[in-house]
Amino acid sequence: MREDAVVYISSQAGYKYLPQHDYIYAEIARQVPNAQFMFLRSGISQERLKRVFAAVSLDSQDYCVFSPVLPRDNYFDLLSLADIYLDTFDWAGGNTTLDAIACHLPIVTCPGEFMRGRHSYGFLQAMGVTETIADDASQYIKIAVRLAVDIDWRSSVREALKLAINVLFDNPTATQNLEAFIKQAIALRK
Repeated sequence: MREDAVVYISSQAGYKYLPQHDYIYAEIARQVPNAQFMFLRSGISQERLKRVFAAVSLDSQDYCVFSPVLPRDNYFDLLSLADIYLDTFDWAGGNTTLDAIACHLPIVTCPGEFMRGRHSYGFLQAMGVTETIADDASQYIKIAVRLAVDIDWRSSVREALKLAINVLFDNPTATQNLEAFIKQAIALRK
């Protein structure tokens, strides 16, 4: 990674990167010249990225870095060094989004129609950190660009995630609700 880079990380499995959304990375790079995108798991097609970056007269190799799956400690070290987490469209992150939240990494997401595309949205809604949730691809790009250029805003989003993290990680409500449900189900069987 370049020292002066604004590092966007996307660590999804390959099937989550839909070709119709590839242009988003090139458009962000067009507006954030020092952007670098870190893709893990060899998820997104490098050939597809070459085409969409070339379409806006950019070389994907100047902006995209690819890494295999990393050992857990190295992965969290990478997350802590990144600036912004980019969620995938229509099939959102689950564990990877939780990992990013654990590192207080601002998350750009756009909820999909189905549950598989709404995990990150749900996490952020529960935390009350909703300013990086986009309504569409255009707004997603605007949010991703603003997080790169408005360092104060990016810091405030990080701080909001930090302050609300207990909503997800130290909240016994889900376990208590599951326990109550199981007790009720057992009582009904008797």
